Amino acid sequence: MTPYYQTTTEEYIESLRDENSTNKTGQRMYDAWNDNDKAPPEEMATAVVMLDAPILGDVNCDGVVNAFNIEPFLVALFDPAGYATLYPDCDINLADINGDGAVDAFDIEPFLELLFGP
Repeated sequence: MTPYYQTTTEEYIESLRDENSTNKTGQRMYDAWNDNDKAPPEEMATAVVMLDAPILGDVNCDGVVNAFNIEPFLVALFDPAGYATLYPDCDINLADINGDGAVDAFDIEPFLELLFGP
């Protein structure tokens, strides 16, 4: 990601030029802006941001859905408070495999399908 800052916009410079009726300062400012690359945007910083989307069924939050998710899935299913304690950086909704808004028995079969295929 690279955010840019434009020091002076065309609209601003044109308003200075057009609204100044007392002297030629507005026109001189416009000419200087026009003759000097029109104040192109300046790079403020550069950063690499990795966005890893959560994976449905990855209830231990290790980045994969595999057998290591079985126990955390069962904890999420039967003891949501315990799940929050054991996996504070994970979202319990990753165990809502069928997407009905609840972690319940209806998520067991879809979870098994994630692990072993249909």
